[in-house]
Amino acid sequence: MLKTIYVLFFFAVGGAVLAFNIQNQFASSPDFIKSSLAEADIYQRLVHINAKDLEEIIAPESRDADSQISSATLQQLIQKVSPETLQSTVESGLNLYYDAYLNDKSEVSIDLRKIKADVVAEQPAEISAELNKSVPDTYTLKIAQEKNKTVKLLSNKNAKYISLAFLALLFVVGILLAEGWQGKVKSLATFLLIAGIETIVIWYILTILPVSSISQLSDTNISQYLLTILEDFAAVVLSRFAQIFRAQGFVLAGIGILVLCAWFFISRQKSPEQRGKTEPESAAKPTAIDKQEKV
Repeated sequence: MLKTIYVLFFFAVGGAVLAFNIQNQFASSPDFIKSSLAEADIYQRLVHINAKDLEEIIAPESRDADSQISSATLQQLIQKVSPETLQSTVESGLNLYYDAYLNDKSEVSIDLRKIKADVVAEQPAEISAELNKSVPDTYTLKIAQEKNKTVKLLSNKNAKYISLAFLALLFVVGILLAEGWQGKVKSLATFLLIAGIETIVIWYILTILPVSSISQLSDTNISQYLLTILEDFAAVVLSRFAQIFRAQGFVLAGIGILVLCAWFFISRQKSPEQRGKTEPESAAKPTAIDKQEKV
């Protein structure tokens, strides 16, 4: 029965750890994405992209007809906006998008007033007036709630808690089924080692994923420059995400090894009862000296 518990734990722990970290890092908060964008130096590079690339990124079903910006005007905005203003706008938009997605809202309005002020400040009066007319104060993105059901499931905290509860149940049952306190210590070490080794395997798989293939895509209208930016961003995200599994895996495996060493050391020590049984036996056996004295 205990072996069955170990097998179930082996098949469940990898998916549970993966779902837990995805929910914590991606699905519940934009902080991981925001810090990854900054670390990959995305904002310094995005101010040099073409307007057509930006239009390709935004899916047609996410566009709102009342807040569209022409390609020529969009190109002016891109060329004149500062990386700092772009970062502030994007991070604010990510906060709003996550709030809307997690609360089942159908759309989110991104504030463009900072970008407009940044661009208009450097333009002649007639161009500034034209930009004010052609660029809305907010850009609306529609959110298709019926799509991405897997992502929606992962963003649900209940999914994380259910998987952790199942692991905890297997853990408790395994400890209870182990015979004696030494067996329970060994069972604890086994659970920790299984969890640690599987988490380290996930870390290794993440480190060998072929992120470089993004820039080699040929069936897309996105420019090579933007594909390279996306590839670098994906590399930073995967690297940072993998390091989380690396830290968790080595901590779990390390604790498991320590517990296993403690079990091995303790199991070799004789209990007082065992010492009491062996001592009378050794005392009862006559030694060679005793035999010679009798002779």
